Amino acid sequence: MHKMVFILRGERTEPVNSFRHRVLDRFIPRLLEGTAVRCKATLTAADPPRLSITPYRKERVALVSLWDGFFAGPSWAERVRNAWEGPCYGYRVEESIPLSYDRDWPPGTQTPGLGLLTLFRSRRGLCRHDFIRMWHEGHTPLGMQVHPLWNYVRNVVAAPIIPDSPELGGIVEEHFRCPGDLLDPVRFFGGFPAMIPNMVRIALDIRRWMDLGSIENYLVTEHWLDAPPRTLPAIDWEQ
Repeated sequence: MHKMVFILRGERTEPVNSFRHRVLDRFIPRLLEGTAVRCKATLTAADPPRLSITPYRKERVALVSLWDGFFAGPSWAERVRNAWEGPCYGYRVEESIPLSYDRDWPPGTQTPGLGLLTLFRSRRGLCRHDFIRMWHEGHTPLGMQVHPLWNYVRNVVAAPIIPDSPELGGIVEEHFRCPGDLLDPVRFFGGFPAMIPNMVRIALDIRRWMDLGSIENYLVTEHWLDAPPRTLPAIDWEQ
C-alpha cells in the first residue's frame, strides 16, 4: 500500500511533554484542518532508559503517516512545512504489515503498549532488489520469531516528497502490547536461554543488508488520529 510519511524533528533538550503537545495538539489540527484523511502519529514517548541493549536516540522525533492517494505528495508536503515549527522531511513509501493488531480502542486515544521506531539506509553497494529481499524474506521472519511483537509495519522508501530530505531506505514501526516486552532485554530477545544466541543472529543478519551507521532507534508511542486527540494516559513502564 502506498502512503506518505513525514518526519518531524524537535530539540534534544525539549521536554517530552512539550514535544508531544506541539505534535498532537498544535501540528495535527493545523495539518488536518478541512480534511478527512487517515492519520497516525508515532512519536517520542519518554527519555529512553540509561542502560539499554538497544541504542536509543535521545532526540525528539515524530513520524506522521497519511493515506490520501498516490499523487497528493506535493500539496501535503507544503501543508506539513507550513504547520510544523522545525525541521521536517517527507517520503512516499510502500507499506506492508506482516503482523497486525486488531484496533479495539477508541480513535484519538493512545495505542496500548510501547513502540520502537527505526530509520535506516541500505548497505552501500547493495542493489534495491537484494535490500528488500534480505529485509522482507530474511530479517522479517527472523525478527517475528525472536521478538514478542504485537504489530509490525514495514515502510520501504520510494522517493522524497520534501526537497533535501535525507536519504533513507526503510522505516520500521514495531509495537509491543506490554512495555516490558520491549524494555526488558530478556523478553525482547526471546527469553533464557535463547537470548544471547538470538542477539547474535539478529546482529549478523542486519549487517548483511543495513547500513549500521545510519540506524536511528526511538522509543515511541502511537496515536491513531481519526478523531481529535484526547488526554494521553500515563505509561506504565513496569508492565
